[in-house]
Amino acid sequence: MSKEEARKRAESIKKLLKDYQELAPQIGIDTESQERTIDMFLDDLQKVLNETNEQ
Repeated sequence: MSKEEARKRAESIKKLLKDYQELAPQIGIDTESQERTIDMFLDDLQKVLNETNEQ
């Protein structure tokens, strides 16, 4: 993945994470499930950021 692709992917993950954090409580997702999902978003973001740093 090129740096530009990784940057776009990171921005996409950050937007999804922000949207999820705003919507999850409104649609009744319990706190434990929210935390697990947020952790998955953060893991994905970390992988993309590590890829950009390795290049």
